[in-house]
Amino acid sequence: MAIKQIKIRSTAQHSEASASPSTPRPVHYGSPARRSSSLSYSEVPDIQGQPSPSSQNAGTTTTTTTVDDTIPYYYHHHYPSEQEQEQQHKKHARTNTRRTSQSMYYPSSTAPSSSSSPGIVTASDRSAKTGRRTSTRPKTIYDDNMLPPLPPVHWDKDVGNDGASDHHSQKSSSSNSSSSNNHSTSGSKQQQQQRYDDKTEEERRRVEQLAKEYQEMEKLNRALEDSIRCEDQRFDATLRQFHQDTMDIRATDGDYSTIHSNLTILQAKIASLPLSLKAYLVDKQTATDLFVKRWPHLAPALAHLSRRKRPESTALDNIIISQLVEKLVTELLTDWVYQAHVHIGFPANHAFVQIAALMDSTGHGQLSLRFRQQLCKITARSTTHSDTGHLSDSIIKRSVDEAKAEAIAAIVEELTQLYHDPHNPTKCSHELMVRIHKIVEGAAEVSLAMRSQTCPVVPLTAALEEGKERFDPSLFVMQNGSDPDASIVQLVICPPFVFYENQQRFLTMKGKVICF
Repeated sequence: MAIKQIKIRSTAQHSEASASPSTPRPVHYGSPARRSSSLSYSEVPDIQGQPSPSSQNAGTTTTTTTVDDTIPYYYHHHYPSEQEQEQQHKKHARTNTRRTSQSMYYPSSTAPSSSSSPGIVTASDRSAKTGRRTSTRPKTIYDDNMLPPLPPVHWDKDVGNDGASDHHSQKSSSSNSSSSNNHSTSGSKQQQQQRYDDKTEEERRRVEQLAKEYQEMEKLNRALEDSIRCEDQRFDATLRQFHQDTMDIRATDGDYSTIHSNLTILQAKIASLPLSLKAYLVDKQTATDLFVKRWPHLAPALAHLSRRKRPESTALDNIIISQLVEKLVTELLTDWVYQAHVHIGFPANHAFVQIAALMDSTGHGQLSLRFRQQLCKITARSTTHSDTGHLSDSIIKRSVDEAKAEAIAAIVEELTQLYHDPHNPTKCSHELMVRIHKIVEGAAEVSLAMRSQTCPVVPLTAALEEGKERFDPSLFVMQNGSDPDASIVQLVICPPFVFYENQQRFLTMKGKVICF
């Protein structure tokens, strides 16, 4: 336990008065550090409270009393905590220095001598022994027989000048302590306010940072929502297209690109047919007369072509005859194969035309499209898989085969007038039959693919009028016999193949024409 020194100075009369319990005396409490700094070793009295000889000679009594450090400098109705005591000691540091300097320094003549107090070693004695000047700061003396702390003492009216001086010093110390306490309290409040302001500022910056992060997250959220919306729209379009594609029933694996390739190959076979049958060709004049007889509206154009090399000639040359043979075969294939509404020889071709017209007129065009694709699918399955055992499949296949045979016979009959061998007519007819059969089978296959598309591919024949149609390089290709600067289509060797979608025309294969 920490021990404090408390000094009470009074006159002889006051010493007698203080013995009675009815007359309290003032006790100076203060910071131990400051109080100890105001005392010298010569002024320290006996530990048991006996006056020193020097103080007796001066007519005054100096008494030292030890008190507990936990007791405040004035009695109150409660005891302060250790934290409050520490704060009070710090507050009274400066004021106690002034108080002790005014009231608690004694002249050196009144200081007790070393002989009167054998148990105490003073600063003067230590200086005499060591020969050096020693600090006069007193040290606290501890003893097991120390008296308990005295209660606070109040001066009476008959106190002398010395007592009045001590009382005045106590009042001054109290006022200084109050002002120091107020100043320390004000400083503490300012520190608390500063800490509160700093914390508020930090929280404000934190809130601003969170607000900025929230705005950035809002922007990212809106961007993600827009991206998700675009992806949803793209997904819906893809899904609609998927349903549309799965709804379409394809009779074959062919599409518009494969149809173009197959038509080009087939047309090349037709163009090479006259070259392979050149040995069986009749004379040029007979062939020219047969062409004029078949196309009487083309007589002027044929006459112009026959006079192209020799003005007096009336017969066509071999190149023009080969092109006219290609024109003849293509027209017969168009009539027999390409113009079929479902497929060549299908039993319900004419019925389908009536049903599709009824559906289109009532606003059910998608139903007519699906119905046409279903019929093409049935035809393809019946013609490619004849061993299914279904009676309908055998009926359809037989009808298709009969129609193909009729088309082959019709084409062979037309070509026999141009190609025949009087010495061996069977050989020429067989060779014609074999070649025309391959051409008709190829045309029937590509025709089924053309009709099973969502937008069917058709030959552009109805809109072409030979002798009046203007040349369009996006639709036609000029053939041998044409004038370079010509702009009128005189002969259509092969019509262009097109399909229509959303009232727009798209080209599948260009046609062959002679212009002059």
